[in-house]
Amino acid sequence: NSVGGNGYAQGGAIYLSTSSGSNTILNSTFVSNTAKEGSAIYGDSHTIIKNTLISGGSGVANCSSGLTDGGNNLQWPDNSCSNSGTVANPKLGGLQNNGGPTQTVALLPGSPAINAGNNSVCAAPPINNKDQRGFNRTFGSSCDIGAYELASSGPSVSLKFSPTVIGTGGTSVLEIGLVNSGQAVLTNVSVSDNLPAQIQIAGTPGISSNCGSSSVNASAGGNSISISGVTLNSGIACIIKVNVTSSSVGSWLHNTGTISAAETGTGAVSNPATLKVAATTILVTNNADSGAGSLRAALSSATNGTVINISLNPSQNQITLLSALPEVPPGVSLNATCTNGKPDVIISGAGLNANGLTLKGGSSLYGLQVKGFGKKQIQLSGSGNLLECVIGSK
Repeated sequence: NSVGGNGYAQGGAIYLSTSSGSNTILNSTFVSNTAKEGSAIYGDSHTIIKNTLISGGSGVANCSSGLTDGGNNLQWPDNSCSNSGTVANPKLGGLQNNGGPTQTVALLPGSPAINAGNNSVCAAPPINNKDQRGFNRTFGSSCDIGAYELASSGPSVSLKFSPTVIGTGGTSVLEIGLVNSGQAVLTNVSVSDNLPAQIQIAGTPGISSNCGSSSVNASAGGNSISISGVTLNSGIACIIKVNVTSSSVGSWLHNTGTISAAETGTGAVSNPATLKVAATTILVTNNADSGAGSLRAALSSATNGTVINISLNPSQNQITLLSALPEVPPGVSLNATCTNGKPDVIISGAGLNANGLTLKGGSSLYGLQVKGFGKKQIQLSGSGNLLECVIGSK
């Protein structure tokens, strides 16, 4: 139980008559209560406290007289509740929604209450290894003192470039995924993301986010992205997207800087993402079956390491073929665009008795729907191919 912010003449949170018999307080949190006598608890040695956190600060002693210390209690700023209990700043958050049916006071990183409870008390009824929110205890070596169990799992971040291969000066979307795999609400989730020197934020950053009322800062031509103010409920993930570019040929490994939350401090950094920048780029500018600027012409001249960028007017986004296309050579990437997880460019066979796109190995497709071919829409005849935002349909 958490009790905070009350004010009475005696016992700001609880008044226990000295003639009321024995009482026991387990895994409770008392914060910022006020009274003329016993700002938190009015009682005496008939009251036993275990695994309990009592924090005052009103200038009046937390307890009217000494209680019976059952062990593993934390007091601040005085020892009026027990001469044997630990006195230390508990490092607490405010009374707020941290998940569960009622408001609670969270333990902040570094709180002396973390892993300082008695596991036997936490395991036995009525605690039953649950905190006030109904969330599981225990994380770490011991349960936490008080009504709130700090989840050991902080936020994590995942990274992805889409597409993963671009030509020099091309654009890829950097997806920064924030994940809360723990059982507690995480607030003020923040990320400091530093791109490698070879990758810059595109001239049009195109920032988008489904992370609620977050703040995202990314300046065109810069190398840093800062994210703050994200709230992640338990089991929730969200994605922030930023357009990036590069004029440096090569494969560039990107690992984010730091991620943190108010409740857990610094969190985990996921596996890195790699953006490959190719030296040769061919541009497809029309939806004709053949001729200059066509997909057929681009495939005919492409060699290992070439990126073919398909840039079509949205009203002419379907390439309808009159005969089978050349095979996609090894190491060649075909990039169109993808909107809300759906490809923007269609390659149609219109009933041709042929395969649509045949990849020979180490190639990639992005933002394409391949349909209407009599045989396979996409034939993978080599290894190491990558398909992103691609649909194959009859």
